[in-house]
Amino acid sequence: MKRPHKLITIIALFILPLISYAQENSSSILTSTMFGVGSATIQDTYLSPLYYEGAGFQILHERVYSLPKWGEGFSFQQFLKLNIASTENPAQNNTTTGGTLSYQGGVLYKIPIDTRIKLYAGGQAEGVVGFIHNQRNGNNPATAKVMANLRISAMATYQFNIKEYPILLRASVSTPFAGVYFAPKFGQSYYEIFGLGNKHGVVKFGSFHNHTALNGLFTVDLPIKRSTIRLGYLYDGMKTEANYISTLISTHSLLIGYAKSFTVISPKRRNRDVGQIYY
Repeated sequence: MKRPHKLITIIALFILPLISYAQENSSSILTSTMFGVGSATIQDTYLSPLYYEGAGFQILHERVYSLPKWGEGFSFQQFLKLNIASTENPAQNNTTTGGTLSYQGGVLYKIPIDTRIKLYAGGQAEGVVGFIHNQRNGNNPATAKVMANLRISAMATYQFNIKEYPILLRASVSTPFAGVYFAPKFGQSYYEIFGLGNKHGVVKFGSFHNHTALNGLFTVDLPIKRSTIRLGYLYDGMKTEANYISTLISTHSLLIGYAKSFTVISPKRRNRDVGQIYY
């Protein structure tokens, strides 16, 4: 792909106006913030052939807007996610740290099965920036992670009551099918790329043949007075193969946080907290 930056431009031109449209035209809004901790695995053969394992930490913010002008059943969902990982090699004598900041946003369409079960399907645009740092490396101690993707996504919800308390279960998955990402060549320093201008081949088109990823999120919402406690599990995995370099980043995390729903009751966006979470 000679000009992969065109895909980045297309993704940005699609997602930025849609975010603004969703915010200005939504009649209901759901927000949640969750904090996670769990295990992490990192391998990047640009830095080391070894698998590093340790702890991972996440902050995940979600926002869902209804899109009444699109028709019944359409909503806009966005995630802002921060991942931090600290890992060690098998001998436990070297440390690799990593971090990513990612944004995902796109449209979902609701398919009601009955009053309790609902299915959703749609697509998302994603942007990711991050780094991996190996404590012992000299010439090439770190590598940057930058990518933009188009993803397909699906979600299912199930609502039931325990006595008078409504409980909401949710499962969602998404995976990229096309995108671009930064991939230096094996042994190529960042000085060669940015100082000497040897940039040929460092931006790759990504699809299932060289970039596989899966994001799985499972949550349960527990109402407490006019607030909702959200508990969950998050799997976030990504693998790329390019320029004789393999990269793997995966995390398993338990999450805890809170969620709220709002209804827009005036054109000036004065919102009323409706307490119970709904989709």
